[in-house]
Amino acid sequence: MEANEFKRTLLPLHPLLYRIALRITGNREDAEDLVQETYVRLWRQRDRLGKADNAEGYAVTTLRHVCYDALSSRPPDVMVRQLDPAIRDTLPADDNVADMDRREEAEIVMEIIGSLPSPQREVVTMRDVEDRPFDEIAQSTGLKEGYVRVTLFRARQQIRELFKRRTHERE
Repeated sequence: MEANEFKRTLLPLHPLLYRIALRITGNREDAEDLVQETYVRLWRQRDRLGKADNAEGYAVTTLRHVCYDALSSRPPDVMVRQLDPAIRDTLPADDNVADMDRREEAEIVMEIIGSLPSPQREVVTMRDVEDRPFDEIAQSTGLKEGYVRVTLFRARQQIRELFKRRTHERE
């Protein structure tokens, strides 16, 4: 993929990529940094990108990988403190045991989502984390809308099952 084609195809995706990164990170500065990192990775992979059937889907998937790599390298409590003030103010106090349990459960769910096979992980992330509509998920992934729904259903089942196993193991 040449520079002109890269600019014409991928630069218009910036608002979409930024919104997704913002939902994942909850922080404006981090979201912008991660979008820029995504563009750097996409530029390095431009030879492969020319062969991709869906450049938008490829860009979104690359962004999610960049975001999750960045988030996994930070401890959860640091991520919570770095959230925008509007989000941070809605979070419960650290000293409440029930609140800590909820955070721990949320971490387990995110780990489980990260361990799902690629199509399930992508569909669950787009639908449940990014709140994207089914038709947009289908377009981004290249899957048919019906298959997206089936994949989401199966992924949610697997998440519930793995969550039950993990939480029973801790008791």
